[in-house]
Amino acid sequence: MTVIDSTYLAVILERTREVVIVDTSGKEVKRKQFDLKGRLNEGLEGICFDLSTMEYYFLNEKNPSLLIKTDSSFNEIFRKELKLAKDYSDIFFHKQIIHYGF
Repeated sequence: MTVIDSTYLAVILERTREVVIVDTSGKEVKRKQFDLKGRLNEGLEGICFDLSTMEYYFLNEKNPSLLIKTDSSFNEIFRKELKLAKDYSDIFFHKQIIHYGF
């Protein structure tokens, strides 16, 4: 789950590969299913939101491990396969950019 603003939250449903936008009362506002294959328990696992660009970032756990970036309407901007770990479970966005020199 990620906070969009003071009124809305975005929740991912791993098994159905969906993101659901709900308001703070729990009412569903929007839903989008991603075209991802794989076992039920190996789907979307992490989500975060960049308020400054109104873009979402998603992590697909494994098979394949993916980083997916979309706009606010869930139109895909890019999809990158990840090979650093065997599986992924969460993602976090921070507006401050930190450079580590690599």
